[in-house]
Amino acid sequence: MFFNLFHSKKNDFNSINLPISNFNELIGLTKNELTQKLGISYNDIHCNVWMYYLYPKRILTKKNCLYLLFKKGKVEKYYLTRFKTTKFQKHM
Repeated sequence: MFFNLFHSKKNDFNSINLPISNFNELIGLTKNELTQKLGISYNDIHCNVWMYYLYPKRILTKKNCLYLLFKKGKVEKYYLTRFKTTKFQKHM
C-alpha cells in the first residue's frame, strides 16, 4: 500500500518521482491516471487504499508516506504520515 516518491527509474519500486507540486492535484484522478503519473509501486489495482513512500534515498531513518483513498475508482482523499525506523527495524 505504500509508495515512494523521488525516484528516477520507472521500474524502481523503492521510490517514485513526483511530477506534481501539490497533492490536491491527485484528487479526482482514476487509478489508471495515477499509475501513469506515479507508477503502481506495491499497490493492488483492486484495493481502495494506496500508499507511496515520500523520502529521498539518502534519508533511510525517516519514512514519509502518502495514503490515497479511492471512492468509485477515483482519489477522494489523501493523508500524509511520517514514520521513524528504529535500530531493530534497520537491521531486518
